[in-house]
Amino acid sequence: MPISPIVSGGTANRPKRRMKMKAGVTASAAASLSTRDGWKKHPTRCAVSRAKPKEKNMETVGELIRNYWPLVAGIGSLAGIGTFAWLSNRFVPKAEHRKLEERVAEMEKAFASLPSSDDWHEMDKRMVQVATQNEAIMNSLKGIENRLSMLFENELRQEQK
Repeated sequence: MPISPIVSGGTANRPKRRMKMKAGVTASAAASLSTRDGWKKHPTRCAVSRAKPKEKNMETVGELIRNYWPLVAGIGSLAGIGTFAWLSNRFVPKAEHRKLEERVAEMEKAFASLPSSDDWHEMDKRMVQVATQNEAIMNSLKGIENRLSMLFENELRQEQK
């Protein structure tokens, strides 16, 4: 009895499907593989070729590219223009950046010439010393001023007599 190239398979609950058999597969083997799990376990025995749908898909992708490349190019150019506009608003032009670099360099030079915290502490100590010396000088000047005023009083009294 010759083997039929088409074997019907399936269960009573599922609709029957027709499959092509590879050469060398017996009807009993096809019947045992007709269940869903059987085909998953033995994919090499599956006679359904999947090469043609891939070729068909590639043809449709090629047709899509041929038909819609102007649209894709337009959208891509708009995206590029939008990106350029966003970047130009986001970043500073080179001329302004150079001006800012010069200003920062000048400020760094000015800060470099400022005294450090140790220098400020030393100046504070010296100012305290100067203040104490100034108080001492003021006290001695008061004494000299008192003596001078007494001398003036004495001279004025002697002239009046």
